[in-house]
Amino acid sequence: MLEIALYNFVLNKLYSKSYTPLLTPPMLRREILGKSVSLEDFEEVIYKIENEDLYLIGTSEHTIAALHENETLNYKQLPIKYAGLSPCFRKEAGVTKDSKGIFRVHNFNKIEQFIFCKPQDSDKYHKELIENAEEIFKELEIHYRVVDICSGDIGSMATRKYDIEAWLPGQEKYREMVSASNYRDYGARR
Repeated sequence: MLEIALYNFVLNKLYSKSYTPLLTPPMLRREILGKSVSLEDFEEVIYKIENEDLYLIGTSEHTIAALHENETLNYKQLPIKYAGLSPCFRKEAGVTKDSKGIFRVHNFNKIEQFIFCKPQDSDKYHKELIENAEEIFKELEIHYRVVDICSGDIGSMATRKYDIEAWLPGQEKYREMVSASNYRDYGARR
């Protein structure tokens, strides 16, 4: 019940800020996935369905990015804001000794914010993503910090990335809970 209450809390908050809630499919064909992400960045951590041209998604970001495939978005429609709830599947190939257990699981659900916007507005909306997440952490009274990720650690698609890390008292350390990346025109070029 707590998990469902959290989904409702977050989706209602984002809906009040003009985000369209989506339940996204858990699988994508390789062709579509390759248009929305850099497979080189993700292939070792997402699951491929054997004997099928399908992958289980690592995040609803993949399916939302593909939502307007083969469409030219009208500038007058922008921004288009989505809040995607989906199951996520990850091999967690990079798991280290201190991050095993409940913190690193192969299947979990999450809500992803995603915005299609004009190129000149991408920094503004990237900031909005972080501000929305911070607002949620504050309202839930979760101690957190925002980390500006260095360019060598953000993959080939993003131009800027922030993580929000929550303080986990049981581990006595901060752990990443939220990432917000600015892809600028990456999807449009694919």
